[in-house]
Amino acid sequence: MTRTFIGLCTPRWRGKWITFTTLLCLLASSVALLIPLGKTAEAATSAQITVNANQALGNLTSASEGLNVAIWDGNMLDSASTTAIKNAGVAALRYPGGSASDIYHWQSHSEDNGGFVNPSDTFDAFMGVAQSSGAQAMITVNYGSGTPQEAAGWVHYANKGGSGYNGPVPTYSGGSSTGHTYGIKYWEIGNEVYGDGTYGSTWENNTHGLGPATYADNVISFSQAMKAVDSSIQVGAVLTTPGNWPDGVTNSNSPQPWNTTVLSTACSAIDFVIIHWYPQGPGSESDSGLLSDTSQIAGMASTARSEINQYCGSHASAVQIMTGGTCTTALPPATIIAPRSTAVPSMGIMASCPLAVRRNLRRIRHSRRITACRCSVISSRRETRWSPLHPTRTWSPFTPSSRPTATWPCC
Repeated sequence: MTRTFIGLCTPRWRGKWITFTTLLCLLASSVALLIPLGKTAEAATSAQITVNANQALGNLTSASEGLNVAIWDGNMLDSASTTAIKNAGVAALRYPGGSASDIYHWQSHSEDNGGFVNPSDTFDAFMGVAQSSGAQAMITVNYGSGTPQEAAGWVHYANKGGSGYNGPVPTYSGGSSTGHTYGIKYWEIGNEVYGDGTYGSTWENNTHGLGPATYADNVISFSQAMKAVDSSIQVGAVLTTPGNWPDGVTNSNSPQPWNTTVLSTACSAIDFVIIHWYPQGPGSESDSGLLSDTSQIAGMASTARSEINQYCGSHASAVQIMTGGTCTTALPPATIIAPRSTAVPSMGIMASCPLAVRRNLRRIRHSRRITACRCSVISSRRETRWSPLHPTRTWSPFTPSSRPTATWPCC
């Protein structure tokens, strides 16, 4: 069923800008709920919003609202999390979570170099959460250190199980020797791959070589291998966000811009593109900025659609645009305005770059501003995570003292 959303945040292109993480937009549109009942508004920069309730700017599909979850999250399997996700109407869950995707091996439930994963947060366990909450899954396969065969094996195990199954079997506890028939539709090849050092900054692991041309060639190989197992799946490729670094940047690793190269080479092998969006700088967020940033969405969507039309030929109309990650900033602290009546899931990541939303959050939901990020970045193939939601609590195996100092995106 397609639902019409009336407000500030939905773009004008029906069915083309499927936003998996629209919580920020929904919150901005719910400005009337921003000040808790019985509370006095905090001193803040004023912002004026005009809402035309008679004009629909676009449609949200049944998959438009979603959350990222993570393999290191200690709360993913809580029954309260599942209940909150279901009650909030979250329809899509992205796994295994941000930059960890590019060092994660699903069959062994492990990260490269012994990186931390919650032993309980296996793929099968995640699917239990997705099914119990009524949400569909979106999987990010390991591009960084993975292979087309590993990705195809994941598709095989997830979607083509049953009698006579001859695909890979997980080595973790709770896996199935006969696979599954989950019917997972959306499969994304890597996470923010342009952050592999192609443009200088490095937060994503990539053992395949730098540059959009290498990525584009590998997208074709990954897609072909995955679709050979299940032709019904939808495969997505990573794009830079229009108007945001490193969009449009060229250098010796990228003689042409990332999007130009990826789309002109690999568009026939994909069904959707992935854009991540972090509109504000860490520590410089403001309420007025949160409310005005949504004005950028239409332009970003328009530019992405124009690029798809330019380079994808007759296939362009079949290529969707998805936002697999968004947050106020790419690094903590990130401030989210939480309406008093908002049902907030107790998940390790909310909406995207990792708003650590735990059960404790319900106790402080009457506050206008909530600073609660859990960040995952990669430096020299080692991960650092920071979870300051409860500064007096030790977040095993990470503590607030491990907060990353480099200004890197993290999901």
